[in-house]
Amino acid sequence: MKDMFPSFYVLAVDRNVSVANYRQQVSGNNIRAPVFVQDGFVDDDSLVSFFNKLSDAKLGESSIDGVKWDLNTQGCFTVTSFYLKLHDGKYSPWEVHFEKGFPCKLIWNSSTPVKVSFFVWEATHGNILKCDNLQKRGKIVLNRCFMCKRDSESTDHLLLYCQFARVLWNLALSCLGISWVAPDSIMNHLLAWEDFFGKKVKKKKKKEAKILPHVIFWCIWKERNRRVLESIETPLQSLKENFIKTLLLEEWEA
Repeated sequence: MKDMFPSFYVLAVDRNVSVANYRQQVSGNNIRAPVFVQDGFVDDDSLVSFFNKLSDAKLGESSIDGVKWDLNTQGCFTVTSFYLKLHDGKYSPWEVHFEKGFPCKLIWNSSTPVKVSFFVWEATHGNILKCDNLQKRGKIVLNRCFMCKRDSESTDHLLLYCQFARVLWNLALSCLGISWVAPDSIMNHLLAWEDFFGKKVKKKKKKEAKILPHVIFWCIWKERNRRVLESIETPLQSLKENFIKTLLLEEWEA
């Protein structure tokens, strides 16, 4: 009533009752009898429409009022169904996930801590606080990668193309026994990774494959912040050992 007939909602005596509370048995027939503050309404057509809508509700004797989401067959709310409704159904769920391009299943992996998944989500959007983002916010900083000290620092460079990132990626790919060419962005990289391990990687390697991007991104990010905030540089061999330890033992740095 609140959404479909707001003018009646404000006149209802009890705004929290269910449809069942308005049902009365008269001569064996179910009659809906809402109680309003006043009996007269200016818009008689709206009142007729309201009672017609109310009479369409079919309740058995043991039925309990509940909320049903009409945008999918299960009757339960899903983000996908709501998204499709907002776009007038022009995209299928497959298109929302792949064509519209966001690797949500890979990012929100149940095997990784929420903080790590959230960081990967932020990195996919390019929103982590690196030099180029700080410059966009008006901060005067030298835009240089704190890892390789050669190129300007961007999300794609730091986590994919920096020589330290490439060492970890090469180590990871050699463990999986696969060849890989990094796409042009983290978004496309994760989409391709999600598609690849879902189809071609052997089942026994799938768990490692699912969390590999998270492990590499997190190890690089923690090392980058250690260099920025503490002026401590971990040797490359130690960084590789931290990567293996996190991957196999799932001991994530705080």
